[in-house]
Amino acid sequence: MERATKILRAGVNMCVHDKAKPKGAANLGSAFVVEDWLRQGAPSNRKEWHMSLMTAQDMEDHLSLRISRQIFMEMHSYGIELVRLPVGYWNFNQCSPNLPDADAEDMSRLQSVMSPGQYMPHIVRAFQLAHEFDMQILLDLHCLPGSQNGEMHSGLRQLPEEEQTHSERSYFDTAHNWKLGLQTLEKITDFLVEGGIRDFCDELRIPLKKVLYGVQVINEPNMDKFRPVDHTETEYDLGGSGEQAQDLTDLMQFYEVAILRMRKKGLPLDIPIVLFAWCSEFPVYLERMKNEERYRFGASEKYAVFGQVIWDTHIYHMGSTNVDEVDENQEGCFGDVVQKIRDAYQNDVDQMQQFVTVEELGNRVIVGEWTLAGVADGSGRKLAWVAEAVAGMFADAGATAHFLWTFGGPGVKNAGCWLMQNVAAKIWDDTRGEIPGPIVLREQAEVFKHLFAWDMRADSSLAAADTESASKWHRRIVDMLFVTVAKVISLLHGTHYALRQAGVR
Repeated sequence: MERATKILRAGVNMCVHDKAKPKGAANLGSAFVVEDWLRQGAPSNRKEWHMSLMTAQDMEDHLSLRISRQIFMEMHSYGIELVRLPVGYWNFNQCSPNLPDADAEDMSRLQSVMSPGQYMPHIVRAFQLAHEFDMQILLDLHCLPGSQNGEMHSGLRQLPEEEQTHSERSYFDTAHNWKLGLQTLEKITDFLVEGGIRDFCDELRIPLKKVLYGVQVINEPNMDKFRPVDHTETEYDLGGSGEQAQDLTDLMQFYEVAILRMRKKGLPLDIPIVLFAWCSEFPVYLERMKNEERYRFGASEKYAVFGQVIWDTHIYHMGSTNVDEVDENQEGCFGDVVQKIRDAYQNDVDQMQQFVTVEELGNRVIVGEWTLAGVADGSGRKLAWVAEAVAGMFADAGATAHFLWTFGGPGVKNAGCWLMQNVAAKIWDDTRGEIPGPIVLREQAEVFKHLFAWDMRADSSLAAADTESASKWHRRIVDMLFVTVAKVISLLHGTHYALRQAGVR
């Protein structure tokens, strides 16, 4: 009970809120894309390590830890229903991108570690576990051929900026690499609609949408290299039927072709294809949509062609919130924290809100990554306030969902508040179990909903894999209890009193 309460009271502040229904969401980072700073045993000099140095057995062992029943069960205990799962092009497509010799050597060696066929059982297992624990996966093509951002999390070895800027190392802007990127997305689509996941869904007689939230076509393209404007007069053949691009740094053209290719391959229209833009780019993309009808991907009249399309953006403000300046013991400190968060996030949030409020364009946005690392000088009480304030701003701006980076667990090293579990533990330790701050009633109700669900699972002696029918019965009980508790909560004053009345100490 103590562990359940510790996790759920703290973790509730990181729940993602869809307009219709609250959902918990998180990234499961450093699984198929092994990030050096999260890799246990990697040297502190990041230039000395690259995931291509892993052996096949190293990778098998790593994936058995990261894509494990233990992790999915723990994510479920946090109320997580949406999991963003980063993958690299090499997990699906054995190919040779245009790269300088040193990077080409690393990437060639990486592709010899394991073949796409050897990765497939691990990816299928992720979907099987997602289904078992009532989750959906956002499959995120985190690394494109040639690298879209010149950084370690796009597959390259980490280099100091003084040696070569990220913009200079973003080699995706060649016709060859674009073709390989589109080819990779087609292979991913085949895997989902004709291959391993289709077989899995057919066996269980469930629709693909039951386990697949969407497919993301790119992650964090370098904003200095990939501009949403500045066409050139050169035309590049993309290898499709009459498909061309005028500017290989204009991702709007890549997005259009990618969507059409994936739909042609059979990705259902109700499965979202997820694009990417930084918040600062939203005004330019918005203007493009207004002026160029072909790029109105979310417009209702385009649904038969494009299907559901969602935009991802990432909002990071580590060290820029100045929350550490607030004395949490002074009167009015909660309001001071909220104001500092608003000062840091407001510009990004405003640009996101303007992007989604043009009704005829139908734009939808998720915040695919954000963090609580480096924002509250290690204070659990302030971490809870920051989480509540940021989540509220995202919801008010119209974000469909937001995914915390990242969920920890076996296979990654302790990275402080970059890991969701550490944030939850810190909040618990610093507040002695009390939910700090004026948590809103809907979140109080969510605490009870998750708490009852956890209690029944924790008290069961049956293996969860063998208790699907029991879990459904438990959920019915939880739903009834949730309605009753929600009514009680509305009559109570303050989180502390509400928890005590529910028997939580």
